Amino acid sequence: METNLDHRHPRQPLRTGLLTFWNVELPQSGNLVLWGIGFLAAYLFLDQVSYIYALKKFNITPWNPPVGLGFAVLLLGGPRMGLLMMLARIIGDVAFRDLPVPLITSVLGAGLIALGYTCATYFLTHTLNCNLRLARSHDIIILLVVAGLAALVVAVGYVLLLYASGLLAWEMVPRGILRRWVGDAIGIATLTPFLLVHLPDRTSWRQWLPRHPGEVSGQVAAIGTALWMIFGVEWSTPPGAGLEFQFFYLLFLPLIWIAVRSGLPGVTAGLLLTQLGLITAIQLAGDYSGATVTSLQTLMMALACASLLLGSVVSERRRTETLLRDSESRLQTLVNTAPDGILTLDADGRIESLNPAAERLFAVRSPQLTGTPITRLLPDLTLPHPGPAGEMLAIRPNGETVPVEVATALAQAENLHSLICVIRDISPRRQIEARLQEKQAELAHVSRLSMVGEMASALAHEMNQPLAAIANYTRATLMLMHSPQTDPARLRMALEKTAHQAERAGEIIRRLRTFLGKGDSQPAAVSLPRLIDDVLELVRPTARQSGVRLHLDLPDSLPPVFADRIQIEQVLLNLIRNGLEAVNSQPPGSRTVTLSAARLDPTTLRISVHDNGPGLAEDVQDRLFQPFTSTKTTGMGLGLSISRSIIEAHGGKLWCQNLDPEAPSLPFLPSGGTLFHFTLPVATDMLTDMDACDA
Repeated sequence: METNLDHRHPRQPLRTGLLTFWNVELPQSGNLVLWGIGFLAAYLFLDQVSYIYALKKFNITPWNPPVGLGFAVLLLGGPRMGLLMMLARIIGDVAFRDLPVPLITSVLGAGLIALGYTCATYFLTHTLNCNLRLARSHDIIILLVVAGLAALVVAVGYVLLLYASGLLAWEMVPRGILRRWVGDAIGIATLTPFLLVHLPDRTSWRQWLPRHPGEVSGQVAAIGTALWMIFGVEWSTPPGAGLEFQFFYLLFLPLIWIAVRSGLPGVTAGLLLTQLGLITAIQLAGDYSGATVTSLQTLMMALACASLLLGSVVSERRRTETLLRDSESRLQTLVNTAPDGILTLDADGRIESLNPAAERLFAVRSPQLTGTPITRLLPDLTLPHPGPAGEMLAIRPNGETVPVEVATALAQAENLHSLICVIRDISPRRQIEARLQEKQAELAHVSRLSMVGEMASALAHEMNQPLAAIANYTRATLMLMHSPQTDPARLRMALEKTAHQAERAGEIIRRLRTFLGKGDSQPAAVSLPRLIDDVLELVRPTARQSGVRLHLDLPDSLPPVFADRIQIEQVLLNLIRNGLEAVNSQPPGSRTVTLSAARLDPTTLRISVHDNGPGLAEDVQDRLFQPFTSTKTTGMGLGLSISRSIIEAHGGKLWCQNLDPEAPSLPFLPSGGTLFHFTLPVATDMLTDMDACDA
């Protein structure tokens, strides 16, 4: 499990903890030895200077800063630092104090203390996941609670060990537990947070000392003044009167000042300074009992807890405010640089603010639109309407219209309800779509020209028949007119046949001109049977030359389709011609192409073109509708791609499938070959008069 100290693991303290913080460039083994010696020296020094008001010369004092140092090192260095803490404790007891205890008792006591605080720090970092930078109020609370409980357990265990060794009378046990617990707890409360906040991050001092040196001087002076009023003024109650330290609450004032102004970094330094000043004042006074000092340290413990909590709340709030400002700044930058117009609306749909993109979209400055109902700019917008609102026309204040795409979202907060409206100018997209449609129409026109060019031979043969008949009937008419015995009935019949053949040739030319026509797409209600008849008239000459039979399977009373007549004729002509070429590999007399239609549902018709050719290869079928894919040696591979684009533009789809030659054949569909399908929408609520549709 990781701890929250720059996301480092607590078991890597001196390698990625203390040494990294102080940028010591030494080999790893040198780092361990150096910091081990430094810790021992600091621990022993603090042990000596804080050895005051000891109970029966035992190391039971009302202030125990070495425990605070050891607790911080255990948090940063992990459980392995417990042995070093135990060693420091033994050295202090044996080398610097003439304690009336056997060595084994000193070793057991040191081991008990080290084990207790090692378990507490391990529980904090691994179970409670305490952030060692004390970034949250929660971290301060669990640190103080766990440290206080650990100090109580250690105090009970240590004092009972002395009692079990016969070194302490039973009546002294409660006093010893209280003094030991208060001393360890206040040592941790005043020194451990200071080390955790300032040791890993030396820049934290900048939050207190360098920014406002005059204010810091005033805070220090306020602490000194409060201590002087507690211990030095003449009206302070003399010792023994029972009202000692009645002005202790004055120390809350400078620490509250420090906490509010500097947060946790400042208050940890202020607490440590206050504790040092308090101990110094007690030492200078020199006439206080151990019990009195313990009571004073209990008050100091309450002061430390309150100040640390207040400082952590201030620091946490400042971090939150900083994050909020950064978030607002990033959000504002994002909104200001967004290419889409973004507007905020109040509950009544009036504009509260808009970004520069919205100003450019509506060609006005923000103050001119503030307070304007959004429906004045977007008449088709329905409020409230969270989600995509679709495409509509936006009206500028000068009356111009702009095609836009609109989406809205509801923003809800405490006592605040507003709507976010995102508007995208789709004028460039519409222009691109128009250009693409124009190019597609040109490409389709070229494709139709190409198909007619390929059918020129068959069409010329088809035109030759009525023209030859016209010539023959005209000659016969001239002969009848020069005959002395002219029969008017025979003359009229010859002229009628001449006119019929002329009309036949004119119909072929009319259909060619219609098919080759170039113009905008004009969808309308179209009679599908008549459209198919016109296409078949164009392909019949080619089918006769190739020996292909054309079958037609159309149900009665087919509804009209909503489509562009010329474009659908192009799709059908392309599919039929592909079928005519596909069946060339079949023996003469068995070549067939079948057209069929069926109604899939009340709003959709399916048109199918089947040929009994060899079918499509699988690799070709997968990419058949991609541009420049063709099975012909001279094909460009654009016909099916254009056909699919046309059908999809009509709201339908075009697909193909190979038929199994072994499968039973369907009516009008011989087994095997390739089957193309496409769908078109039924012209609901359109013109149903076929003649009107064709017109």
